[in-house]
Amino acid sequence: MQKIKVQNPINALLSIICTTFNHEKYIIQTIESFLMQKTTFIFNIVIHDEASTDNTKKILKSYQEKYPHIIKLILQQENQYSKKEGNLVARFVLPSIKAKYIAKCEGDDYWTDPYKLQKQVDFLENNTDFSASTHQTTVILKNNQTRLFKKNTQSVYSLNDLLTTRVFHTASIVFHTKIIKENSFAKNITSGDRALFFLLASKGKINFFQDSMAIYRKHAGGISSWISIDLIKKDMNIIPWISAINPDFPKNKYKSFIYKTIFTYPTFVGMKNVCQYYLLYLIFSFSYFPKNILPLIKFTLKELPLIIKNNINKKK
Repeated sequence: MQKIKVQNPINALLSIICTTFNHEKYIIQTIESFLMQKTTFIFNIVIHDEASTDNTKKILKSYQEKYPHIIKLILQQENQYSKKEGNLVARFVLPSIKAKYIAKCEGDDYWTDPYKLQKQVDFLENNTDFSASTHQTTVILKNNQTRLFKKNTQSVYSLNDLLTTRVFHTASIVFHTKIIKENSFAKNITSGDRALFFLLASKGKINFFQDSMAIYRKHAGGISSWISIDLIKKDMNIIPWISAINPDFPKNKYKSFIYKTIFTYPTFVGMKNVCQYYLLYLIFSFSYFPKNILPLIKFTLKELPLIIKNNINKKK
């Protein structure tokens, strides 16, 4: 199998979407991991830069000059994410995508298997009841230790499997473009990837390869350092959007997850919020009674006292 030089990106079977912001330390390794892919089909690369203030743009332009028929750049002059005017990929990148499939990878992550795309596209081509293909990912922690992104994985995932936990990383996903083209994307939410995964799982099964084929870098100062209750609650806006697409979406089970996320978050939320959202979590968790009973008892007796203790200590 030989890597095909892309002569006409219009003929690409797959488009790689990469979003980046101030990733000068990582973006070279990311792009090289795209270019090393060995496929029997044509692919192209669309990189959206969010007005980086370091040397990321300079690096991107040098790669585009070297691979003008493969790499397309969308360079923002001002940061669009800060404006909070909707999903950036949906607004700026998706309109230019003509390929049958999309693969995603952020500018600080990278792929490790040169046959990753070929494996995933082959699977989707041969299994039309699947909407997406994913795989295991290796996480690099800030102390350079590594671990698998998710243990005890399965080979097939459905929507119900994705409601309360994240089982695969964004850098692993390859999916049918038509699914996101044919459905308007959720607005005023925090977790764009979660919304995407719900959409894909509403349109078919999701395949999971057990081999780790990508690296996810977990930085210091991650989401737990800046997330707020209001930002977590914004993901309730996913419910009316996905319910219009999938009327069978389990709203109450998802609500129980959101409320649990709020009062268990590793930042001080206050005892009033702990009590309020714990009660809401209890109420909505009964939507999947009796499966919720044992986990609920275990959580209440073992984890909740620690959460209360931590909040009391943080208040001091």
